[in-house]
Amino acid sequence: MDKFVFVCYEHGTGGERLAVMLSKIAGCELLEHEVHGKRTWSYDHFNKLFLKKYDADWKKQIVIEQSHGAYKLIPSHYRPEILRELFPNALYVVINAPRTKVDIDGLHDRIYNNVWQTTHPKLSQKVGYFVQNAGRDPNRDELKLMSKDVTNGQIQCLIRGVPLDEDNIEKVFAEWLKDFGVDFEYVADDKLYIVNYVDLMEGKTQDVTSWLTNKVNHI
Repeated sequence: MDKFVFVCYEHGTGGERLAVMLSKIAGCELLEHEVHGKRTWSYDHFNKLFLKKYDADWKKQIVIEQSHGAYKLIPSHYRPEILRELFPNALYVVINAPRTKVDIDGLHDRIYNNVWQTTHPKLSQKVGYFVQNAGRDPNRDELKLMSKDVTNGQIQCLIRGVPLDEDNIEKVFAEWLKDFGVDFEYVADDKLYIVNYVDLMEGKTQDVTSWLTNKVNHI
């Protein structure tokens, strides 16, 4: 049996924080994590594989093991239909995307404030953010800059080779938004539960907590 709970979500919609919260349910293994200001940084069973850019060969990076004990929470940007190819019996919690312009604009503001304006305390985390967004390893000069107190927005500027100032962060973010979109819109089934982004931002998590509690404890 696949004793995993995948929390599937799009960038900025709060999936890591939700995964950590759900991992505190009896029958689940607490997801190791750190809180950096307004952002949650987790350390999951697959070493954040499913939070990186999609890799067509992702299945080759997975070692199939017989799952025992508690359920493990896995934050994921991969869609549930993709994950089900290898984990058909896992449980899934999906954050459905905002739909109105007001809510989408609110998501953009949240990403800018909670991600681009925040920093990581460890160099390894900054490098991880760089690699995730640049698709390559940083060079020596880039590593030297990231050894200082830099925000994620400054790392985005570093990737693009522009000065690390506030004006450029805003310009780079505006360009980044042109390619950014959210479209998760799933329907619940026996092993998949839906949480609407707007409800999550309002702290409405009692229903998903009850659903997962019942599932992992076979109630």
